[in-house]
Amino acid sequence: LLDIRTRNYSNTGIADAKAIEKISSEFEILVFGPARVGKSTLIRELSGDEQIRTSAGLNACTQTTTAYTDQFGVRWWDTRGIEQWTEAEARSFLTEKFLDRHIIPRAAIFCRTAGALANTPVLQLLFRELESHGIALFYFVTRWPF
Repeated sequence: LLDIRTRNYSNTGIADAKAIEKISSEFEILVFGPARVGKSTLIRELSGDEQIRTSAGLNACTQTTTAYTDQFGVRWWDTRGIEQWTEAEARSFLTEKFLDRHIIPRAAIFCRTAGALANTPVLQLLFRELESHGIALFYFVTRWPF
């Protein structure tokens, strides 16, 4: 995608340029995991958006799900920690943020540290839902304890 967006398309037809713009505008990435594992920091680094607020402290920084659109038009979804989510909240989240809009994320990133806790039934539900929609799931260890 980055290669497509950064190429020089001065000799490209308008239809091709519009198709490239459409592909980028529908490229969404879901980032989820327990609180305080560095989800916002990961998005900040990958997207290049210095405006994304992060914190190295013990308190969770992201209180509500926030969508950030980077310079390439990719939308990054930063979620609050999922350790307190119920299965109903997880289903509602996927429905409201994606399914109701008829846009499925192209990828999902599950962030984790060695000591982070998460609600296992909720994770199983999210993993199953992502798989059922053909969403690529990446597992990131964002901090190592030593």
